[in-house]
Amino acid sequence: MFKRTLRPALTSLLVLAVVTGLVGPAGARTTAVDFGSGAIGDWTGNQHGTVGDVTEADGTPVADVFVVGDSITTLGRSDLISAMTAEGHTVAVNYWSGRPTTPAVDWVLSLTTKPKILVMATGTNDIFDPSVMTTQINRLLAGVPSTTKVLWVDTHASRWSEPSAVQVADQRNSGWVNLQIHDTMGPDRVIPWSRWLQYRGKDYINYYLSDGVHPKAGVGTAFWAEVLMKSIRPLL
Repeated sequence: MFKRTLRPALTSLLVLAVVTGLVGPAGARTTAVDFGSGAIGDWTGNQHGTVGDVTEADGTPVADVFVVGDSITTLGRSDLISAMTAEGHTVAVNYWSGRPTTPAVDWVLSLTTKPKILVMATGTNDIFDPSVMTTQINRLLAGVPSTTKVLWVDTHASRWSEPSAVQVADQRNSGWVNLQIHDTMGPDRVIPWSRWLQYRGKDYINYYLSDGVHPKAGVGTAFWAEVLMKSIRPLL
């Protein structure tokens, strides 16, 4: 396990939040903080579901891999299932568009039997409050058995439909989310979606994304699925 080291700018932001009373002594938020990306809004009525069997009736894990994600997973799940099936493996997917990390962790921890390989594809919707990620990652890792191998997909967000200031905030906040994912999980347990998108800069981002966040149906979702497969394959 790698301990998180706060960069100076992020440390200053958290100190400011404590001094101004925005964060309580135990880290509990007492007043909403605007991190520049706006408010998350009500996501609970968005498209969601589970595809595939996580466990047998007796609690025995079924799927080789279990993916828990948000709207990116909603869009890409069919491509990922096809890629897994083509290589002779099974996958179960729990998707919920707009869902941030905390309720996704709640859902995983509610499972009576935990999967063999767990991929957490969450964090993009935490740009609205990036401060929660380290706590939630550690909560999940503490709540699954040592036999569960956990991977975490990092994030890329810069919503093209928003004003330039918000797009910059999205980038900054997704960077903060990624910092916590990488520092807490360690390099061998992060699926680097952000790195692959930025490999050739704007060319890749414009080619694979439809709006600065979500992969385009077809070329983008297939690319997302293959990025995940690159990290999943060595564990199968």
